[in-house]
Amino acid sequence: MIDGWRRVNGGLFLALLLGCAGPVATNTPLPTPVPTTQPTEAPAPTSQIVAETPPPATLEATATLPSPTPTLIPLGEPPDAIFRGSLARTGFYDAGGVAPGNRLKWKFMAEGAEVPPELRRYAVYALGKIQTSPAIAGGVAFVGSDDNYLYAVDLETGVQKWRFLARPDETMPPGPIQSSAAVADGTVFFGTVANHLYALDTETGEEKWKFQAGSAILSSPAIAGGTVYFGSWDENIYAVDADTGTEIWRFQTGGKVWSSPALADGALYIGSDDGNLYSIDLATGEENWRFEAGDWVSSTPALSGGAVYFGSFDWYIYAVDAATGQEKWRFLTSGPVHSSPAIANGVLYSGSHDGNLYAVDIATGQEKWRFATGKKIKSSPAVANGVVFMGSHDRHLYAVRRRERGGDLAVQDRG
Repeated sequence: MIDGWRRVNGGLFLALLLGCAGPVATNTPLPTPVPTTQPTEAPAPTSQIVAETPPPATLEATATLPSPTPTLIPLGEPPDAIFRGSLARTGFYDAGGVAPGNRLKWKFMAEGAEVPPELRRYAVYALGKIQTSPAIAGGVAFVGSDDNYLYAVDLETGVQKWRFLARPDETMPPGPIQSSAAVADGTVFFGTVANHLYALDTETGEEKWKFQAGSAILSSPAIAGGTVYFGSWDENIYAVDADTGTEIWRFQTGGKVWSSPALADGALYIGSDDGNLYSIDLATGEENWRFEAGDWVSSTPALSGGAVYFGSFDWYIYAVDAATGQEKWRFLTSGPVHSSPAIANGVLYSGSHDGNLYAVDIATGQEKWRFATGKKIKSSPAVANGVVFMGSHDRHLYAVRRRERGGDLAVQDRG
């Protein structure tokens, strides 16, 4: 129950922050999240396999949805690096990473923003924190911050190229950026707590368009076929045109959507606070199937080998068939699973609020090993060169690998 309330309190703070920043010219304020009762004890495990430039007019969500034009051609060249591994956000990693023994090249600090006096006691939410993952393209890192800016930073020098204030207009407050950016065809896309998805020119930082949802957008957009897909706290999943920001379709769930979409084979997979994982047709926005977990599904799914893998606040990591939604297996941890799984070489890696990093065989759902940290893990692992990288609430970044001899685990580096 404590974990759920902490998450709710974070949402309440964001709503309070927006209210203190200035008048809000909208009739749809950020809703107060409703806590879901967390399990008081672990459910019975299942071991068997079972079957800032002057903006153009804001594009608001439409009441009558136009007929979509189905196309599944990827939009432009993929970025060099991005949250969840690709524009489709599949969580599958097939690339080299940082070799051992490297040193800090540079570091960039977000400029931050003045914290209203009434909010200064919330020191944990000091404005300027960077909670998003950068997108790397064309020698530039694009990253959002809680100080309401998206930054473009030169990869070689660490020098700021430009920054964009995510403020819808002069009558509305800006919003912290907790949605990890996506880059395609010279455009960077990202969402904000202030209810908008933005599209900016990667060279100049000038706004191309913005789309207004009914509430905060913490979901990180995925891109395919000239369409941008994302979820919102207004309980909807959206598809909008990447060139114009025009809505193509929306799909309503029964809860807030923190999860980011993962795309494969003409389908979108995403979780909701209503406790379901959804499969939605990319072209039409129609539901293919839904799988009911026991609590919130905030984790972004990973896709591999015709299966979808995700975690839930019911303490389980699940594997379900991507085509049918039938459960293949479930793995019980000892706490809520907010971490989004990563998959490499037939192994799933995920953190849990119980403080462990788990390695699970994707074929059987059996645990291969676990690595304990000092606090809960909400971070989503990344895998490169046989090393798993992840952060913990114990204030450390870990690099974990298996020893050459003996089969036990070693910390390669701890930042």
